[in-house]
Amino acid sequence: MTKTTKHGITTFHPNCKCYSAPVIKDQFIDDEGDLTYVLENGNTVLADRYNSLWHPVRGKIDWHTKGENPDKRHII
Repeated sequence: MTKTTKHGITTFHPNCKCYSAPVIKDQFIDDEGDLTYVLENGNTVLADRYNSLWHPVRGKIDWHTKGENPDKRHII
């Protein structure tokens, strides 16, 4: 962290990238048949969880599936 004081206001700035995906060092298939990643820091995580957190798939929203307004009092 870098500390900066200007006009009596102290701010802190990180020296490294924030919110970046951990580096995958190795991968293997566990006993249950699930793909598991070994991260650079030594932790293991399921591939599905890693991909859903760091590489989410953007979907299309279908607004017509919402149905009718359940509160009929607000319809003029």
